[in-house]
Amino acid sequence: MFIAPYFDYVSGGLLGAGTPTGDKLGSVTDGWILDFENGKILVRDTVTEANAVYDDIENEVSGWGSGFYYENSAGNYAAASGFDECYFGGTNGGYWFWDNIVNDCLYCRDWTQAGSWPASNMSTALDATGIDGSANTATTLTADAANATILQTITHASQDTTFSVWMRRVTGTGSIYITADGDGGGSETEKTITGSWALYYINVAALTNPVVGVKIATSGDVIEVDFSKSQLDSFTHPGPPVLTTSSSASITSVNLVMPTVTFDAAELTIVNELYMQDATKGEKTFQEVQADGSNFIVHRLSSGGDRPLQWARKTTDNLHYGTNDSIVADQWETVGYSIKQDSSVLSLNGATNGTEDTTGVDMPDMSSYASHKIGRQVNNSNKATGFIRHIICLPTYNNQTALNTLTS
Repeated sequence: MFIAPYFDYVSGGLLGAGTPTGDKLGSVTDGWILDFENGKILVRDTVTEANAVYDDIENEVSGWGSGFYYENSAGNYAAASGFDECYFGGTNGGYWFWDNIVNDCLYCRDWTQAGSWPASNMSTALDATGIDGSANTATTLTADAANATILQTITHASQDTTFSVWMRRVTGTGSIYITADGDGGGSETEKTITGSWALYYINVAALTNPVVGVKIATSGDVIEVDFSKSQLDSFTHPGPPVLTTSSSASITSVNLVMPTVTFDAAELTIVNELYMQDATKGEKTFQEVQADGSNFIVHRLSSGGDRPLQWARKTTDNLHYGTNDSIVADQWETVGYSIKQDSSVLSLNGATNGTEDTTGVDMPDMSSYASHKIGRQVNNSNKATGFIRHIICLPTYNNQTALNTLTS
């Protein structure tokens, strides 16, 4: 297990009055681990013993929002209110962070709304069990003639657009198409769908006033649709569902507020086990540790070649770039950085990434630690989409060899 070499905890984690057992951190006295795979947090604070904790993440971390739909441990999508098991359940077993998502597709589950979803040779019924397991929440589409369509027109200026929709087949074997620019448009794409729910999407560059929807080629074929979404920008993964009815809706990544822990202002090491879904887009933030608006440390991809970038801010910006094109989308990677005054190192999957920076590193004052952002940074900029399974945060410096061991 990724975290075992650092805190070898067992069920119960902390024994007695907050004394960690099986401590593998040697001389390191403080730090914390977020284990999204199992929904646990472990905080070690020997300066203030009362701050030590081993608990469910949801009991100790604040800042969660609501209105999110996530894949839960049963493999179904469910609505979450605050922190829910679906944040760390599902296929990837990690917390799903995402770019700011605005869904411009109205009535994304109820395609019987003819004012938003005019149909041609298509019958609709709100009688299907949706991806969240709820009855009568998804729409059944039946082709009453060949090349039946159901389309929604969305108004916006020219911009890259992603249209996505969950679909599954009920009867028939004919072709099913999705489109973002109408029947017969250049984006119309055939999708091979089965009897199980799956997410299908298309990206279209510089699209004005999208016309999104579905075409069923064969009369009599029946499919079900759920959680359609039209969002600006081109995504390698559309992200989680966003519920809409008569108006558009949006969700944003959350800002985690960690339990109080005594923090060393002089040194910091953070190691992440993550799965980037949009690693090709550049300037995408894994996370940010923030003391205040003038003192923070960001770990993200840079725009110049999708390489790890550690960005420290004190009185001036300090940028430390890793190796070009080293982060690969859609696979698990372990990436870390360590920083202190006049020294910064980066590591990826047990190997050195870039060259150690030994000049001009101005270590921010982290003693007044305030929050930990995942998937975005200060001012909500440079957002990312992906999964993060484990985070280790240590208020100590690790040289290149030691950091490579942590990420191996």
